[in-house]
Amino acid sequence: MEPIFKSKEDVIKVANFLPYPFIITEIETHDTSFESLFFNENLVKEFGYTVQDIPDVDTWYELLYPDENYRNEIRQVWNEKIEKAIINNEKEVKIKVRLKPKDRDEKWYEVKTFFMENFFVLAFVDINNEVILQQKLTDINHNNERMLSILGHDLRNPIANLSAISSMVTENDITNEEFKEMVKVIYQESNLLLGMIETILNWTRLNFNTISIVPIAIDYQRLARNVVDCYSSMIQNKSINVQINLQGFSTKDCDLEIMTVIIRNLLSNAIKFTPTGGDISIYYKDNALVVQDSGVGMSEEKINSIKENNCSSTNGTENEKGIGMGLQLVICFAELNGCTIDFESIPDEGTKVFIRF
Repeated sequence: MEPIFKSKEDVIKVANFLPYPFIITEIETHDTSFESLFFNENLVKEFGYTVQDIPDVDTWYELLYPDENYRNEIRQVWNEKIEKAIINNEKEVKIKVRLKPKDRDEKWYEVKTFFMENFFVLAFVDINNEVILQQKLTDINHNNERMLSILGHDLRNPIANLSAISSMVTENDITNEEFKEMVKVIYQESNLLLGMIETILNWTRLNFNTISIVPIAIDYQRLARNVVDCYSSMIQNKSINVQINLQGFSTKDCDLEIMTVIIRNLLSNAIKFTPTGGDISIYYKDNALVVQDSGVGMSEEKINSIKENNCSSTNGTENEKGIGMGLQLVICFAELNGCTIDFESIPDEGTKVFIRF
């Protein structure tokens, strides 16, 4: 049977009527030059570039893949797929990539390459919504697994400790000094347990989208003072000096409950990793609220793990425990309030956490 399309021109005649963005070029030039390249109208509309804007393959990669590492990775994978297809006499190659249209955010596309006689066609299918949905489902499953792990292990330990201590008190004769020490342990374990439960509840609300944002003007001096008062016993036990200087600080309206959770988690974390006799300051700089401590600090690797949601729990300076989710919760809640979280930290010297509005 005689082929439907005898030449590139035959394909170009119908390309603008097809629903997807298309590129058409001759096979012998696909990896060295775009001299014979054709963009259909949908491709120009989708990516914002014409043939004149992208005269060669290098320009295509530089504009559509702005991240150099990702660009090199995709280019290598793409060339390997093309070479393998030609060797195996295959007529189609597929790859999923992130492309950056002109003046817009990156999106996910499936790039399909069809070989036809002495030329080939690249079709770009927008799969961004499907990829984002799949990622959300993956994140939900990951969070569910994490919650089960916490419920099965991390929460069990403080509850078991409370039960054991209560049993000792009721079944044994103990001195007043022993009783005071046990009360101290009960207090610490109870605070740990309450903190874990609060974090889990906030994660659950976040994942099930049950949080309503109510922006209002916030008195940050009062808010920080109230949060510090909630942790007064922990602060006193470690003889930490806490300074608050937010008088007169104002920014855009934010949700009070969410900002309370954010500052509470940052202060709790600062207390946890600040040694006895250390310092914590809560102040503002430019348009940012800063929580600074003189604690153990964090490495760049640790900070990156927090940002990538891969961080696990680390015991504090007095062996305080946690569930490794506090700072990730802070980052997610900050996004809900239209804020960003930045970290500056030096190991063994301390950490600054910036809430940027």
